[in-house]
Amino acid sequence: MYKKIQLIIAFLFFIFSSFSQTTIIRGTVENNDSNKIRILTYADQISYLEKTTASSEIDENGDFFIEFELSNTIYSNLVIGFQKAEFYIEPGKTYELKIICKKDDKPYSFSDPKIPDIKIINSNKSELNTLIREFNFIYNNFVISNFNNIYKKRQKYLVDTLKNKANKFINIIENEYFENYIKYKIASIEQMARIKNKNIIAQEYFINKKVLYNNVEYMSFFNTFFEGYLSANPKNISINHIRDIINNENASVLKLIKIIEKDKILSQDYQILELVLLKSLKELYYTPNYNRKNILNLISSISKNGKYSQNRDIAQNLISSIK
Repeated sequence: MYKKIQLIIAFLFFIFSSFSQTTIIRGTVENNDSNKIRILTYADQISYLEKTTASSEIDENGDFFIEFELSNTIYSNLVIGFQKAEFYIEPGKTYELKIICKKDDKPYSFSDPKIPDIKIINSNKSELNTLIREFNFIYNNFVISNFNNIYKKRQKYLVDTLKNKANKFINIIENEYFENYIKYKIASIEQMARIKNKNIIAQEYFINKKVLYNNVEYMSFFNTFFEGYLSANPKNISINHIRDIINNENASVLKLIKIIEKDKILSQDYQILELVLLKSLKELYYTPNYNRKNILNLISSISKNGKYSQNRDIAQNLISSIK
């Protein structure tokens, strides 16, 4: 019996360690106005509830050392005082950084925040932050140069040209996070330029595909694509019926789901349907003529009874964020 327990413990340890890896971020900070550096992330990208993943003191020489366990690639911000800069972190990596904070007499502004310069000393061409920075430079220049032809004239061949440029990155570097980052960034162009209709886009990028909760471009595209879903009178769904269900004292998630299942696209993928419902309830909470208490109860119901653990976590984060 004792040996069986040891085997079970060893097995569980193996499972845990195979998903979580030690990640290290260390380096120096110049011109810092704080003695602490934090890794600030979102608990999820529906509630956008912020959390500190790890932190470190900055010593008198400006040196810091952060070590923590990480199971997925994350989008984060490195925060020093009121200054912060975005930073992608991969599990099991060691990052050697030199951070130079902005030093001026201007007061802090939310609209124009100070962004420190971050240099990755041990970076290389396959490092994720480097890849994303290089691709974004090409992407932004391409969109600016071809804006009218893409968004007004809907010239599809230009999007294909951008895909070919992106494939040069993908063919050289194998990085699943980066590949999906590119995929969903280009998908946003296809949607805005109306190169494909919404049903085709939904089928191609969301329905019965892996939900990439931690990929910033996947979630950005998801939030844009399903923006105002329940308040925009989707096909076969009555917004008045939705409002009546939510405002009724017997409001239930099952009743809402039965209504949303009339959408032939969402009815094919319950995980996406549930996620769209959570996003929609968040939006409706801040919309006039909807019972906020009932919406909170509906979100709470999903946090307890949702079919997918990630969606249950998001529901709980939504409650914390709203309250």
